[in-house]
Amino acid sequence: MFNFNANTTISTTTTTSTSTSTTTTITNTMNNNNMNRRTRQRVEWSEEEIRLLINQRRHRNLEYYRTPGRSRTAFWNSIARRINRSTGSNFTGNQCKRKFKNLVTMYNVSKIIKIKGNIYILK
Repeated sequence: MFNFNANTTISTTTTTSTSTSTTTTITNTMNNNNMNRRTRQRVEWSEEEIRLLINQRRHRNLEYYRTPGRSRTAFWNSIARRINRSTGSNFTGNQCKRKFKNLVTMYNVSKIIKIKGNIYILK
C-alpha cells in the first residue's frame, strides 16, 4: 500500500521492446513528517502567544494526562487551533509541543543555575 501526500510525485515511463511494459516510479520529495531537523524554520513567538500556550496547557493539564497512549497529537493540534484563532497566527501542534517543552526545560535550568556575580551555584 502506498501512502500518497501532497509532496509525492509519480512519473510513468513506457518502454517498447517485444512487449510493452509500464514502469511506475514513485519518488517522495520531502515529506513534512520526516523533515530533516536542519530544514526546520525558526518560529517566532510573541509574548501573548506564549502566555496563551502556557495557559492552555495549564488549564487542560488533566486532559493531557488522561490522554491514552503516548501520542498526544490531537491535544497539541487543539491547542494550536485555539492559539491561532485568538492571535491570527499559524502554529502547528508540533510547534506548540516543542515550544512548551523548551519553556519547561529553560525554567528548570534557570531554577538549577543561579548566577551570583561570576559564581554559578548549583542547588
